[in-house]
Amino acid sequence: MSYSKTCRISLVFALLCVLFLAGGHSLVSASEPHPATVRDISDRAYQEAIIDLIKGARESIVISLYMLVPSEKGPVAMLMNDLEDALARGVSVEIYLNTKFGSREEADFLLDEAFKRLEDKGASINPISSTVVHHDKIIIVDSRYVVEGSHNWSIAALKGNNESSTLIDSPELAGEKLSRIKKLPLEEVRLEREARLKELRNPPPLPEDTVIYLPKALLENEELLPKLLAHRERRTFNGYFLIIRKGYTVGRGTMPEEFPVSLMELADELGVPTFWDTEYRRIQEADETLKELKSYGLVDVDFTYGMEEWVTVTAFPGDSFGVDISFFSPLNLASANTRTKYVYLLSRLLKSEGKSLDSYTREELSEKYHIGLKQLRWGIRELEKSGELGEGE
Repeated sequence: MSYSKTCRISLVFALLCVLFLAGGHSLVSASEPHPATVRDISDRAYQEAIIDLIKGARESIVISLYMLVPSEKGPVAMLMNDLEDALARGVSVEIYLNTKFGSREEADFLLDEAFKRLEDKGASINPISSTVVHHDKIIIVDSRYVVEGSHNWSIAALKGNNESSTLIDSPELAGEKLSRIKKLPLEEVRLEREARLKELRNPPPLPEDTVIYLPKALLENEELLPKLLAHRERRTFNGYFLIIRKGYTVGRGTMPEEFPVSLMELADELGVPTFWDTEYRRIQEADETLKELKSYGLVDVDFTYGMEEWVTVTAFPGDSFGVDISFFSPLNLASANTRTKYVYLLSRLLKSEGKSLDSYTREELSEKYHIGLKQLRWGIRELEKSGELGEGE
């Protein structure tokens, strides 16, 4: 690939922290600065640069655009032909496209025969979820070259408009951009989930004698439940077990890989005040609980900012222990102190090992399971008063 006209400037390409609101929720995307070589390819220089990149591609081409409008001839047709040639050379081609437009006619370009030809030759065409506006103008070649700017692939952008774009040579930046693109919400996934929601909404309750199994790592790893206890994250603590119960209910006794969580239902079970002025405020609180659980590594959440969020409960290695489903009821979780619930779980864990709270000194339990000595003693006392600890526990 020739860069004879390129003014190569070695610099540190610093990405700014971007703060924006998505459906009322803040999301900060930040990156460490990366060394890069950059080139201005604004206006008419863009097409020539893209042709060079496609023709020089050896492994992969990833394109993420707001609009790609094929035509029988002209600049876009030339670029599409170049993509077909790249596929014939064994280069992988992935294209991610916006589907949310003001009218149906605007979205009809996705039906163009040019996309089918690319797919027939091995390209992956990925329409983005129609619930969001996908405004990217990014091309990544060989996990090294990044083109980013204002150009869509349209005759207007390539031949008429004033457009600004930059070619960046930075494998580190390319890696981050690719990682982001791989996480974009796809329309195919949205439609699949929409169909699944009809099956998964309002599942029948599990039998009262159901036992739910939790990984011992939850109590043994001081970064998990012990950290929630130490930080007094009562709502987050309760939210985790409400989600566990929901997963088991949806999976009919086993934890599914992914399942929907109704935000209104979660807000109700968490005890978010019903007198708050708007439904949106209550949904926000439920979403914040999911964000906290994700930050602690207890769950993963695909935030769509709808009425349901899709949750995956983190699977931790090691042994597990059983807990009666009654522990996971919203009423029980709301009524008991967090330290009491923690000690109760500890008693279940020890029981699964043929031991009890009295198998260790209080100091040993405090150190082994990362709970403050005072909290441990108070929790045991409260369980004894309530009768939750049986003989020998």
